[in-house]
Amino acid sequence: MKFLNFQIGLLVTVLCMNYLVLGDMAYTCDVIIAGGSTAALGAALSAARADANLVVCLTEPSDWLGGQLTSSAVSAIDFGTLNRNWWFQSTTFQAMINSLGSNHGACWVSTVCYLPKDILVWINDNVARLPNLKVFYNTVVKSVTTDNDTVSSVYAIQRSSKDGIDQWGRLLSDTIRDWYSPADSAMFTKSVITLQRSNGGTPVIIDASEFGDVLALGKTGYRQGVEYPTENSSATNERCGQRFTIPFYMNYNHVRLNDTTPLQSHGVYSMGTSPWGNIWSYRRSKSMPGLVFHQAHIGEIANQNWGTGNDFLDSYILLSESETTGQLSNWMGGIDVSVLLLGEARAYGWYHFYKNQSGSIKEYLGLDTLHSAGTQTGLAKLPYIRDTRRSVGLDGFVLKKSDMDTPVCSSPNISQVSPNVNPHALNCKQYATRFPDSVAIGNYLADIHGVANCAWPSYINNYKTLPFHVPFRALTNQRYSNLLVAGKTMSQTFMANAATRTHPTEFATGEAAGMAASLMVNNGYSSRDMLANIDSLQKELRKFMPLYWDEPRVGQLTVIG
Repeated sequence: MKFLNFQIGLLVTVLCMNYLVLGDMAYTCDVIIAGGSTAALGAALSAARADANLVVCLTEPSDWLGGQLTSSAVSAIDFGTLNRNWWFQSTTFQAMINSLGSNHGACWVSTVCYLPKDILVWINDNVARLPNLKVFYNTVVKSVTTDNDTVSSVYAIQRSSKDGIDQWGRLLSDTIRDWYSPADSAMFTKSVITLQRSNGGTPVIIDASEFGDVLALGKTGYRQGVEYPTENSSATNERCGQRFTIPFYMNYNHVRLNDTTPLQSHGVYSMGTSPWGNIWSYRRSKSMPGLVFHQAHIGEIANQNWGTGNDFLDSYILLSESETTGQLSNWMGGIDVSVLLLGEARAYGWYHFYKNQSGSIKEYLGLDTLHSAGTQTGLAKLPYIRDTRRSVGLDGFVLKKSDMDTPVCSSPNISQVSPNVNPHALNCKQYATRFPDSVAIGNYLADIHGVANCAWPSYINNYKTLPFHVPFRALTNQRYSNLLVAGKTMSQTFMANAATRTHPTEFATGEAAGMAASLMVNNGYSSRDMLANIDSLQKELRKFMPLYWDEPRVGQLTVIG
């Protein structure tokens, strides 16, 4: 199927919000993915590979695919204990990580630390091999149309930098509003694009965005923030959620630097009890031969993503639900740009604080501008978002933390499982709820970086999980029959998201959503139909990824690191 690409030159009324946009270009798509995340990348690759005759359209807010893998600069893979083991990863995720070779950074937070440009080689090469995958770079979702229980089309703003202008030469807080405006500006030429299925057909939409754009624009009855007062509550404290971080990279140069980094700061900084060198090696992305592990060496590059450093503690980045509703007539991402600005100041302040603690090498340390993060500002292209707007699934299903920490069969003592365990040895005392519609697995604690000054409920005190399963129902939406979700937008509680938000699980849920979307299009299925025919989805997924912790896989056992 070829892309339909034509001038429509008319005002399109967006049915769900009374907002008028000028549709410059229209594209036919069978699957439409609102992207920007690691899950979106997994979904796009999975859907496009599933059927070469399907057209898969992916919006990407930046010019780097991958989300936290790349544009958000979380370039240290957050493996749990078990999913460091290749028995428990998809073949696609394996290939992507194996393309990096060794642990370039010799870091200690993970067995795989790298620079974004290194993993982008694999990402860009694999995307280029899929002619049915249409990626719209530098594109944000602006509005959607709905028809009863379906989302029928997506309208997006695509920007092109004007001659001589680098869009990454200014802070995101200065430019993000411009991204969402359909009007040309001093920096950008804009196009409003329409993504829809041909002949009035119904596409499958996947919201794998970092801000939950489709969930908000479609008025889906999403959740945000922490459930209050119990995890089973449908009510939430909507401004109490995870902190966001703006990572960056520092390099150790062989000559003294004239540092022109902005002298901004926000709040109090601390290295805690960690020596300076341990923070340098924590997420080091490029190491030099013959290193002393917790020391900095000339030529090295270290990623900075430190809890009491550049985490923004004070405020939640998402607008409240009422503020979000007020923005639906002119969508700007649903974030508090003033908070984003303070987060950028927080990042610069941590850079100066940490650099000033380095002693004699201070004048040789610099913010790695343009190269590692891909920006002249030195900061990541996009913030590292740990939680966002979340769907509510079919029949009100929501994946809970209690689904992740209760063993299938009881045992008085559940011991820690070795990362080298043979999957044949896993038993029902060692993994959590075994859903009949499982489409992905995960293994990470509920990792919470909570916003300060929040009234946190008392149940936020247990972060342990068992190896868990993600059911297909967590990828669905109760209002729209053709809307799927993946990654942080899944139908899950705040606590469950704290465990599923890491690279491997995000990518796996994206792959599951992408495969489901292809089957739904080809069979004319709704999400409920897909659930009723879950065996067909699981059959396809089993060809390249594990679905259950106790299900043996064929192949050579390989452990990372």
